[in-house]
Amino acid sequence: MKKNIVFRSTGLIAVMFVLLACGIFSQTTPTVVPATAPLPSETAIVTVELPASTATATSIPATQEPAVVIRLGPGKFEQPIWLEVLSGRYQLAGGDILLTGSAIGVYTEALTFPTGMEIEIGEGGLVLMGVSYDAGTRLVVDEAGDIVAQTAVDGSAAEPSVSTGEILFEDDFSSNNNGWDVGLSSDDYGEVDSTITDGQYVVTMTGKQEYFFAITSIPDFSAKDFVWSMDAIILESTASAGNMLLALSVREVDGLSGKHYSFSIFNDGTSSGEVWPTKKYQDVIEFWSYEANDAITLEPGVVNKISLEVNDSTFTLYVNGQKIKEVTDATVTEAGEISFSLAMYKPGETLKIAFDNLIITAIP
Repeated sequence: MKKNIVFRSTGLIAVMFVLLACGIFSQTTPTVVPATAPLPSETAIVTVELPASTATATSIPATQEPAVVIRLGPGKFEQPIWLEVLSGRYQLAGGDILLTGSAIGVYTEALTFPTGMEIEIGEGGLVLMGVSYDAGTRLVVDEAGDIVAQTAVDGSAAEPSVSTGEILFEDDFSSNNNGWDVGLSSDDYGEVDSTITDGQYVVTMTGKQEYFFAITSIPDFSAKDFVWSMDAIILESTASAGNMLLALSVREVDGLSGKHYSFSIFNDGTSSGEVWPTKKYQDVIEFWSYEANDAITLEPGVVNKISLEVNDSTFTLYVNGQKIKEVTDATVTEAGEISFSLAMYKPGETLKIAFDNLIITAIP
């Protein structure tokens, strides 16, 4: 076994070699200086062969970082989220590190979610990644990067998705008590058949011309600020990639033909967002267009949980718990109707899609 013996004087090296040759130091365990220790410029490193019996290995336990625990709550000082670090070292998206005891107002995009981190929802509750949570809910980031509700602070079980805001509208489609449009309709552009089947709202459509779309309005509902979530699953489709979309439209002051906001996801994994200041297509302002995101999986058999948070002039789209985009705009500030629409760009293509677990809550 070889050890690096560090001598602090170059003049001492020759003397030490003589002593070693005489066996005077043959049973002495040398002092080992870690490679990380700074050495003076005159230091010489000598490699000496020692008997295996004289070498003693000392293990140094690895330093374990304390678990990261943060508390998130309603914002202060004009920031949407108030962040407190309860334990460990928390790194923001920009690279800054917050130590235990730190507290700061942040925007959603500044947050990171490392595996194993625990999150406590503070007083007042919070909408996080499109899901509303009650105060006291404890969350954990699992190995897949998903945020999972664990328990409340008092130790009671917590639901995975708990609304802190008042429920404005909800439907599990066990019946048609809310009065959804159902039945078959057909014109020169295409055919649409809407039903409530097996606890789902199912839309089947076939296009006869280019860009055929079907619009479904939330029955008797109008609002300005809210969180809208629902599940969508394609049951059957012949639509080619990029030629089918699902759009969520909000603040429809004069219906979908008037001014409103629209946020779309496509079956090629992309999304778009825009505002219609008027009913004229030429006036449309795009926030982003056809940007890809792995969270969007509009393909047969895959459930997509879609959430849209509309909070004053801030609009945030989530798919499957991941934030797709957040934009700020004050073009349309009035309350209005909301709807979701389906579109196919090529004639002859068909689509059958089901919707479930629709819930709209007030902003906490």
